Parts: sequence; structure tokens; C-alpha cells
Amino acid sequence: MPDTKYVDMYLQSFGNANSSYGDGRLNFNASKENKKDTYIYNPEDPAVQLIDVSENEVAVPGNYKDEEKRKDILCYTSEELEADLTITGDIIAEFYASSTAPDTDWVVKILDVDEEGNSIKLADGLLTAKYRNSFAKPEFMKADEVYNFIIRTSKISNTFKKGHKIRFTITSSAKNFIFPHSNTKKSFNSTKIVIAENTIYHGEKYPSKIILPIEG
Repeated sequence: MPDTKYVDMYLQSFGNANSSYGDGRLNFNASKENKKDTYIYNPEDPAVQLIDVSENEVAVPGNYKDEEKRKDILCYTSEELEADLTITGDIIAEFYASSTAPDTDWVVKILDVDEEGNSIKLADGLLTAKYRNSFAKPEFMKADEVYNFIIRTSKISNTFKKGHKIRFTITSSAKNFIFPHSNTKKSFNSTKIVIAENTIYHGEKYPSKIILPIEG
């Protein structure tokens, strides 16, 4: 849209963005302080995607308030908005991450949090780490090496009302939507699973962010 401007919101925390009770924040201002957030992804205990596949998600948007209590979901939440804010289009998540595994999934969501704490999913996106540069030439990760990832979410048009908050979450599974990744080079075909430590980096050195298509 011609009147759309693309605005960065930066991921920030003091190193404990695990769950909605953590200290993860979304901020329009970048931080020079370098921090990281780590979670444990166990393929035998995946986070849940609140959908009815038979309806192709044509239903009431899922409320992730309870699911976001999990420690393997990193939550970054803005302050209460001082005025209505409308976004239209797809949102880009650009972040820096590492894993102790050679491969894993990244699942991101954008949510609208109201005054009562309900966290309504607006859009999501996912990427298997080995496809970060090309689907034709997969590249596995080296343990604990930091890589850049870019995920474009599904398109959305939404007005965040005054007093609401914008939330961005990242995890590595979405049961009911995708098969849990085994964290091995064989993905979901593997008979072996690996428990991974996945880490998101943010700050001046690693400016992880989301890019919002804001109207006006």
C-alpha cells in the first residue's frame, strides 16, 4: 500500500524471555546491550499450534495465553500502545540464532495482547534452519555458531487498539501444524531425536527485530 511505512521493533531482554512471564520486550528503539535468550526444545514435548486443520484455520483466532506459559517459547512484548496502530501486509522477522543441534525449526508468531492478557494470534511463519539460504542447497548448522535468519509471516491486516500490546514469540515446534523436528540431519524421518538448546541473540552486535508494515 502506498501509505505504508516499514518500522523496526527490536527484541530485547535481560536474558530471560522464556514464557510470557519472562522479561522479553519489543521496543521501537534499538539497544546497544548484547543479550541472549536460550530455551530447551524437546521433540517429544512440542509446543501446540491452536488450529483445526480440517477448517484450514477458518475459525476464531487462537488465544495463546495459556500456551505462552511454556519455558520453550520466547515472548517479546511491547509496552501498552498509546494510540491505535494499524498494520497491513506481511511482517518480516529477522533474527540471529544458534543451536546445539545441526538442524531445527524456527516458528514465529505475531499476537495482539489485550488488557486482560488474552494473546490472539494474527500471523505466523516458520523456517527449517538448514533452508536459511536456499531450499535447493540446504546447509546444516555448526554447534553454537550464530546464524542470521529471515522469516516472512502470513499476511494480515489488524488494528492494535490503544492499551493493547504487540507480542512476538519464537519457538521450535507447532504440534498439529508441522511434525516435531528431531533436531537431527534427517529431520522428521529420523528414528533418533536430540534435545537442543536454541538461543536467540539481540543487541548492537545482533540486532534481531521484526519489521511491521504500519499504515499512515
